[in-house]
Amino acid sequence: MAEVAAAEAIAEPAESAAEGIGCRVVRGPDWKWNRQDGGDGHVGTVRSFEGEGEVLVLWDNGTAANYRCSSHFDIRILDSAPAGLKFIP
Repeated sequence: MAEVAAAEAIAEPAESAAEGIGCRVVRGPDWKWNRQDGGDGHVGTVRSFEGEGEVLVLWDNGTAANYRCSSHFDIRILDSAPAGLKFIP
């Protein structure tokens, strides 16, 4: 469920779409594109939003393609933030 919520974050209105450009992504729950991304676990970068519910991803293997990010989620945002809480004294 969290994967879908994360993918929905890049399916926002155009005025906030620029915030999604540059996000690192991996395969999402509806992936059906074989090894187009280089294989499970490989990472890509959101380059642009091509229309409603569609995003252009450049994979680290050099492949670029459009993916669904609206009713179906071919990709999801890669959360690479450190885990845990940071307490400031």
